[in-house]
Amino acid sequence: MYEEGLVSVVILNYKTERYLDECLRSVRQQDYARLELILVNNASPGFSREIIQRYNPDVFIDNPRNAGFARANNQAISRARGEYVLLLNADAKIPQGFINAGVAEFSRDKAIGSVVPRIVRWDNPQLIESTGHLLRTDFTAAHRDRDLHIVEASRKAGYVFGGTAACIIYRRKMLEDVRFGDEYFDESFFAYFEDVDLDVRAQLLGWKAWHQPALVAEHICGGSGERRSTRLQLIAEKNRYLALAKWLTVADWWPRLPAMAAYEAYHFLRTLARPHLFLALFSYLYYLPNTLRKRMHLQRRRKLRPAVFRSMLTSRFADTHTERPAQAKPKEHPVTASVIVVNYNGLAHTRRCLDALSRQTFDDFENVIVDNGSDNREGEILQQEYSQARVLLAGRNTGFAGGVNLGYAAARGKYAVLLNNDAEPEPEFLAELVGAMEDSGADAGCGVLIEEGREPTNDTLSVLGRTIPGVFGDEALTFYPSGAAAILRTASIQALGGKPFDPRYFIYHEDVSLGFRIRLAGGQVIKIPQARAKHRGGATTRSLRRADVRYFQTRNRILNRLIYFESTTLLRIWPLCLAESIARHLLALASWDELKATLRTDGFLLGCFSYIARERGRQGRLRYTQPLAKRAGTPVRDRAYLHLLSGRVGARDSIADRLALAWLRLARLPVRENTGQRL
Repeated sequence: MYEEGLVSVVILNYKTERYLDECLRSVRQQDYARLELILVNNASPGFSREIIQRYNPDVFIDNPRNAGFARANNQAISRARGEYVLLLNADAKIPQGFINAGVAEFSRDKAIGSVVPRIVRWDNPQLIESTGHLLRTDFTAAHRDRDLHIVEASRKAGYVFGGTAACIIYRRKMLEDVRFGDEYFDESFFAYFEDVDLDVRAQLLGWKAWHQPALVAEHICGGSGERRSTRLQLIAEKNRYLALAKWLTVADWWPRLPAMAAYEAYHFLRTLARPHLFLALFSYLYYLPNTLRKRMHLQRRRKLRPAVFRSMLTSRFADTHTERPAQAKPKEHPVTASVIVVNYNGLAHTRRCLDALSRQTFDDFENVIVDNGSDNREGEILQQEYSQARVLLAGRNTGFAGGVNLGYAAARGKYAVLLNNDAEPEPEFLAELVGAMEDSGADAGCGVLIEEGREPTNDTLSVLGRTIPGVFGDEALTFYPSGAAAILRTASIQALGGKPFDPRYFIYHEDVSLGFRIRLAGGQVIKIPQARAKHRGGATTRSLRRADVRYFQTRNRILNRLIYFESTTLLRIWPLCLAESIARHLLALASWDELKATLRTDGFLLGCFSYIARERGRQGRLRYTQPLAKRAGTPVRDRAYLHLLSGRVGARDSIADRLALAWLRLARLPVRENTGQRL
């Protein structure tokens, strides 16, 4: 029997000695009154018994060989006397007060079987490793909020599917309920996926997992350095299929068969490139009879109905970040404007941009700088040199879209101003942007970028998504707020879901996507020509490979038209799309970079039908709800904004342009050139 109120802390060491001392210290510094420390050494070659004398564990288990994660933890749990069991990887650590706060969470509900903390990276605590597990509709698992900055991750406590065994607190009663013989974790798994398996078994038996973001642990992912070994790849491959054989009934998987079949087809093709993984079949067959016995034991006691189980699954093409309603910004903003500047290996440009911002005549603003994992510690340099700015370290290259989203999540202004780091705004830049938004009540606006040696042009897009210069002439019109020098009304972005950009776009045309969303929602985008900034064109993307640039430009243009145009519009421009596709594939044969970009684009589009369909439905609903319209009336149709798009296919008045315009006149699409409006 276990002792009420006692917490048993289980730490398993295997090739993690460089972190073990700090891990044990973090446990011994806890202020929880009743604590039991259990240390398991899984035959780690670098283990020293000096650590036992230093931290004096209540139970020490020294395995003569590596018993695997599952069996070693089972050994510890069977020796544990606590009402609660905290599993803590040796490459993880917890702050003082963690156990006290964690145990208190169990009082919320008797059905809570596990408390899941927010786990951040040990080497970069600003980045999330996990806020719990997701189980997808194809029955693969993922971490919620993985690689998000902490300002973007969920701040709300709530139920989740489960949590990683790197750091989790289990109720002992739940562990005893899911036990099969002497096994809490399935020992046939050895390592990997055993915590997901425990999540599912607990859910099927009626237990719940509770996430508390105030509980924070730090973890080094793969601290033992074993994840890439061929042996563990084979084990992980076998474990998923053993788990499926144990969990699922026909009622569970039959409605999800399309998602499962799609993933298995993809996985089979991917495995062809790593044929050694097919050897996992033999170990799968070896363990299958015992797994089927465990399946019978589990399914006889199952409490969760298949329909409820399926409702807990997440689409593979859904955002693996926490799905949560947008959190409204405070009505009273501390500042009028938050200027968001994204830096990626562009320190000199960013310095000039920030220096120009310091000379603005408008002073009610804050600078939010996002460093996108630059080399040479550029983010830390910016933190030191611009101490009054808010500098966020993304830890990796999240693209312009991800960087802006991160900056926006931390912004406190009534307006969010997006400014390229290679732009130097004139002194009146912010005053003109804010003044125009205040006067017009618009949802978004954009200024003008002045490039040396070029006259500024008032550009628009073609129906195919290409930039066509000078279409608006001297008219103060625009279709979308160019992200290089844009201003967004915070309340409007919140009404659209809380993020300016879809992070999948990474870079290029994410601002066009936002323009579509604003117009479908009944909003207004204005041009503010008096807001000017000098611009060094392409300085922010010169570090990208040409093939990557072409890939993102092409695929995102196509994504926008597939997601936002009505079906009737797509049918009418279909001949133009087909002609463009043929030309693009033929031209790709002349350049290796173009060919790579083209094939990569084709592969992406073929693999994301579900995502496109889901986004078409979600964005299409904006036409009816119109959250940005002053008065929502009839649905917004494409004809409401097609006059802002060009019918040309290129920047010159070519034969292809004339043919395209002729077709669009025949198809009766009211593009800019066909409406008789001023050019």
